[in-house]
Amino acid sequence: MRHIHLDDVKQQLNIELGYTGDDRYILNLIEAAEDAVSKHLNMDFSKCFVDENEIPTSIKQQIKILIATWYNNREGVGSGHELPLSYGYLAGLNRNYDDDSFYAIKNRVE
Repeated sequence: MRHIHLDDVKQQLNIELGYTGDDRYILNLIEAAEDAVSKHLNMDFSKCFVDENEIPTSIKQQIKILIATWYNNREGVGSGHELPLSYGYLAGLNRNYDDDSFYAIKNRVE
């Protein structure tokens, strides 16, 4: 469930609301950014907030800033340096720090 509206993100990105050429891409960024921020904050937005009006403005802004960073920097590397909040950042959010890997747990025979 998306908690940030497409029109709000378009305003953040200074994109005309009537322009729809990047809508699908922006919607994917919204989902990815919401997932990343919820993991970073260690909270499930679907359980914590019934609707988007309950999400604190600071969290909404975090999501929109992350979307803008990704929208304006579509590659993980720029000018020879890894961009912040790119591949390494996302990989860290999803990394399993437990002793058992996901693969081992999934394939464990009881």
